[in-house]
Amino acid sequence: MTLAVIGVLAALAAGCGGGGSSSGSGSEEQASVAVATSSLGRAAYVKKVDAACLKAKKKAFAELGAFQQNAPGPKSGPRYAANALKAVMLPIVEAQTAAISETGAPKADKAKIEAIVAGREQAIEEAQELEAVKTATDYEGFFAKAEKELQQYGVTTCNLHL
Repeated sequence: MTLAVIGVLAALAAGCGGGGSSSGSGSEEQASVAVATSSLGRAAYVKKVDAACLKAKKKAFAELGAFQQNAPGPKSGPRYAANALKAVMLPIVEAQTAAISETGAPKADKAKIEAIVAGREQAIEEAQELEAVKTATDYEGFFAKAEKELQQYGVTTCNLHL
């Protein structure tokens, strides 16, 4: 693995955050998103979502190895790191976001979960536009507010930390 990607992913795993765009916020987005509801209580919903998000994260290291073997061009630098993060991390964030919206949120919390999902979807769109990444903060900042809202709700594994 190249040092650039290892460094960025190590920083993600270490949990450094902040910086970046704040427009990937959950509660500020007005986009219409579909969030399934159910009779689950909050604790049961959180448990199911955490399990689904953890399952999605477990793919990251294998997918990074496959990306490295198949990526064209130089295997280091900010552009390579951005491409690696987009190829490996964005699909994981997308799978996590699907789990958040499809698991069946408690009816009383539907609006809150919709706002979180909308924020994550906006952040995914913005992160896809990155052409270069020097630090994990460049990338992670897109998801910071939505991740904070999820953690406040009780979901702890739907984040970029490996």
